[in-house]
Amino acid sequence: MATQAPMGFTGRIGNLIHYRIGNKFYVRSAPRKFRQTKATRLRAAEFGRASRIGKAIREQLRPVIPNSGDRKMQTRLVAAVFQWLQSARGQSPEPGHHPVFITGFKFMDKGRSVRERWKAQFNVSHPSSGLVQIRIPSFEPEESFEAPAHTVSVICKISVGACDTEIGYAIGIASTELVFEYNSTTIPAQTISLKLPTPKGSLIATGMSLSYKISKDRYTQDNTNKAFMPAGIVSAIYV
Repeated sequence: MATQAPMGFTGRIGNLIHYRIGNKFYVRSAPRKFRQTKATRLRAAEFGRASRIGKAIREQLRPVIPNSGDRKMQTRLVAAVFQWLQSARGQSPEPGHHPVFITGFKFMDKGRSVRERWKAQFNVSHPSSGLVQIRIPSFEPEESFEAPAHTVSVICKISVGACDTEIGYAIGIASTELVFEYNSTTIPAQTISLKLPTPKGSLIATGMSLSYKISKDRYTQDNTNKAFMPAGIVSAIYV
């Protein structure tokens, strides 16, 4: 009900709200109420699920993320997870499914990806429950890595995380680090085995980052050229 006030009144009449600020009176339209449809509610719930999964992935792959607090990167990752969930059309993906929207995600918005900077055709697999294997073929660092000038060594950090896709919480994480001298010496093929819980219904994300040591003014120091700081998700497997 409207109330009388000097030189005007305050309150609501129909779709108009009359109000006073200081000695002046104003009128504005009442806010409209929107009723959510079932589809809208489901989409909102799915987006919340994607946000939780994205957060779990960031927490687990923190060792390979140059700037885990980057809000734009966080938004892009949630969007990639949401696209994957939407692509399933409400159905649970088949075990062994590789989410294409997540695989290849770059933590650095600019610059080339890890697989573009490191041309070795490494492969990530889940041969059995609780085990993730990364097979790296033999390669020559100078031919395989795209590195900045004066590089003397390349550091590859690897983190693997598993998260529950229904609730969106982290289950387990395993990390390792490889260092390669940047020369023409052939590196033998190797298989890296990492153990972590991978129960049914979990998403396994493998993240990698490359960093470089360069020789400058007779001193060895870290490369600071952001174009040569690739980091991203090289594999995602739903089990």
